[in-house]
Amino acid sequence: MAEQREKVCAMHYMGTGLGLTASLHCLAAINGNGPIELDANPNPLRTELGELDLTIRNGHLKVPSGCGHGFLPDPAAFKAMAVASMDIS
Repeated sequence: MAEQREKVCAMHYMGTGLGLTASLHCLAAINGNGPIELDANPNPLRTELGELDLTIRNGHLKVPSGCGHGFLPDPAAFKAMAVASMDIS
């Protein structure tokens, strides 16, 4: 829709690595026409919950590949950062 109207789509993201990969895939799905906001502040929810390459090269961030969004979560990291948990059976 943005491309048809010659507009730029700017993705705004704040949160986990999974949220970032979802935003990257959405931007790529519309031919990457626009920037993505990436917070430069330390954020363990973005960098320590799983395997994700956030290396910026020549002003570009590679869209992850692989299963799902290309983000491989680390269950132990999620558990270590949990504030509360509940077993559902």
